[in-house]
Amino acid sequence: MPYSKAWAPLWQLRYALFGRKQNILIQSTIFNLTGSNSLKVLDCLPAKPDFAGSEGLRVWLLSEVELQMLRNGLKEAGDDHVLDSSRVSLGDETEAQLYSGNSITINGNLQKVGLYVDVLPRIHKKTTDLTTVVVYSEAVTNRLTSSVDVPPAGSVSIQTNFALAGRFQLPRENSAVFVLQSAPGLTNQRDMGLLITPQVMQPKK
Repeated sequence: MPYSKAWAPLWQLRYALFGRKQNILIQSTIFNLTGSNSLKVLDCLPAKPDFAGSEGLRVWLLSEVELQMLRNGLKEAGDDHVLDSSRVSLGDETEAQLYSGNSITINGNLQKVGLYVDVLPRIHKKTTDLTTVVVYSEAVTNRLTSSVDVPPAGSVSIQTNFALAGRFQLPRENSAVFVLQSAPGLTNQRDMGLLITPQVMQPKK
């Protein structure tokens, strides 16, 4: 229906029958937690993650108290570990795509580099179902390697440091999702953290 004054009575009838659509505020922050920063943050998290993958991926569903402890640990680690952040307010069952970064030219083609976030929330009475895709990449130069498939030193390429696609079902008592991605045994590999905080907003009366 159009959003005009003439249609206002029908909108009021719709709200009376079905209620107003709830909004949700979602913030996603990506961190570099390599080295001592990783240890400080791990000390603030529950000892057992809710999910642990075979390749160093761990996921925690955090309560409000656990989220505050994590934020304190991130604050102690310093602001320099924050790589990028995005924030969006959207309606229930509404998909949003966000991008924060810039573009570089590689082999004559313009390529995007930075933080890409795709979110689709579904708000239920006791849970929030959140489907999300998060990719963080950066431009790198002077990559020295013996592989013939990698551009020679002095050229520019795009390196993907973090990539996640997941669906999270959060009970209302859980306030955030924290993802830690690391690759033990690999040299020059970053420990990357992702904090997602969805906050369901109360509908206006």
